[in-house]
Amino acid sequence: FFKDERFPFYINRYVIGKGQIIPSHTHEFVELVYVVSGNALHEMSGNRYHLSAGDVFILEPQAYHSYQGTDTEETIVYNVLFNVEFLRSELDALKQMPSFVDFFYLAPFLRKTSSFIPYSPLNDVQKVQILHHLRAIHDEFNERKEGYQIIIKTRWIECLVLLGRYHKDNQNAQRNTLSDKERMESIRHF
Repeated sequence: FFKDERFPFYINRYVIGKGQIIPSHTHEFVELVYVVSGNALHEMSGNRYHLSAGDVFILEPQAYHSYQGTDTEETIVYNVLFNVEFLRSELDALKQMPSFVDFFYLAPFLRKTSSFIPYSPLNDVQKVQILHHLRAIHDEFNERKEGYQIIIKTRWIECLVLLGRYHKDNQNAQRNTLSDKERMESIRHF
């Protein structure tokens, strides 16, 4: 995927066709998936999940997963692939943000517990903001005009900061809707 080893980043707007099966596979890099529209099934860690528009999630390296399109409609996703080295110098600053750590590091770990919702669904305002960034990054990646690498990297860092904030805001909103029993079950699994 990475044509230039000095710039280990790739973005693609991908269509999962009706009924299409993408067999189980894994990667050596980090993958972020944002569902633009449609519905599909996603299998990982032995569990099957329903994807819908606005879902966003991180797949850590070596995480086996597969997709299956529904029979009713195509599903459009943005796949963003990057090597951790792509953000090596920025990770120290990002790790100082608890919301980023929760989204990027803790969420994939918690996904393996039965009480964790594996995807962070975005609200309408968040969807518009992230989609705007992903389209701009996608265009820069495909056009490769002078300075495209700088624009991609800065936009991508901004996306990760925003996604960390969204994750925190949405988790806080979700906590308010959990019963005491659900809260305790979540803590026990953690």
